[in-house]
Amino acid sequence: MHIYRKKSFLYCFFWVAVVCGVCSCSKEDAYKQYIPNGEVKYPGTPDTIISYAGLNRIQLALVLPDPNITRVEVFWNNKSTKLEVPVQKTRVLEDTIKILIEELEEATFNFEVFTRDEDDNISVVTEVQGTAYGESYLSTLHNRALKNAATLYGADGTTTIEWHGPEENERGLELNYTDKNGNPAQLFVGKDESLTLIADYKPGTDFRYRTLFSPQSNMVDVFAAAYTTVSAPPVTYPDLDKSKFREYILPGDAPSAYGWLLPYMWDGRFGEGEGFHTDVTVSSPHHFTFDLGVTAELSEMRIWQRRDDPYLYSFGNPKRWEVWGSTDPAPDGSYTGWTKLMDCESVKPSGSGPVTQADRDYANAGELFKFPVITQPVRYIRFRMLENWSGNSVPSSGAGVHIMEVNFKGAY
Repeated sequence: MHIYRKKSFLYCFFWVAVVCGVCSCSKEDAYKQYIPNGEVKYPGTPDTIISYAGLNRIQLALVLPDPNITRVEVFWNNKSTKLEVPVQKTRVLEDTIKILIEELEEATFNFEVFTRDEDDNISVVTEVQGTAYGESYLSTLHNRALKNAATLYGADGTTTIEWHGPEENERGLELNYTDKNGNPAQLFVGKDESLTLIADYKPGTDFRYRTLFSPQSNMVDVFAAAYTTVSAPPVTYPDLDKSKFREYILPGDAPSAYGWLLPYMWDGRFGEGEGFHTDVTVSSPHHFTFDLGVTAELSEMRIWQRRDDPYLYSFGNPKRWEVWGSTDPAPDGSYTGWTKLMDCESVKPSGSGPVTQADRDYANAGELFKFPVITQPVRYIRFRMLENWSGNSVPSSGAGVHIMEVNFKGAY
């Protein structure tokens, strides 16, 4: 009896196992009706997606970790617009894939990004937002304001440009100018830079600049305002170093008189007896010569007359004269090798009549004479005196002249 029961138990267990197996196979077959290709595979999603704003375009940068990805699909405008980008199989994993989406209107877009593998399996969605800028934004851009621009022309001459503060979202300035060789040149001015020094700027030429903008940190384009053109900055010239001036006496030069020596004309002193004086017996015209100590292109000259009463605008103060220049004067004192640089005539601001305070102020500042154009390079200067303020008629002055101080500016 015991043996029978054991056999019966084994017989029942066998049939239960058969039934369970049949049921299991039936369920699996039923499931496969809904997954005809077997197990579902999802390609990997990008590790990172960064959007870069641009002018009517946006760039997406994706890092794809899955080696099985063969293309990327990007949808926007509620999936009404789509862009497919193939992915090279030979790429290096973790490389950045860049997708440029162009011809966009000026707006902010929501992008849905999917990946696919070679079996056309599709990934879950990854979303990213991006902004395209356009003409509306560009119309709001303005150049940073210019405060001042000037050129100091000389051996170490530079052009100095002063700027006001930066504009909002400014990256800096693009500045275009002409260098001393006449070639176009460009430099970048940082947004925090308020003073720009250009050592190789060509004096007398215009420059132009525009301000660059980045309205957000991630940009595929840099925006720029329209160019502003600036007329040639005014040129200022340095004073020539008067410590280098020297007498250069040639045959025919008018001699000094009364202890008023030629070097006193550039010693920086203005007191009575501290200038240069020619003798009253000289004829008109007469001349004298001196050495600047350097070869220079002269831009202007300032001259101080004898200012004490009764000499101001009278007696031997120069009224009309010529300025000549040379680099190689003839040793015989002739005008061979000399070029006339400028005709000079002293003026009295108030005109005829008594000397006024305005006349005194004008004389105390030194009377300014600008050369018509920057001169050819010269080293030696000759003053050819034609008439003094007495009209060469006062016996105590004759045709002689007295000059307290002289100053030159120029490039050297």
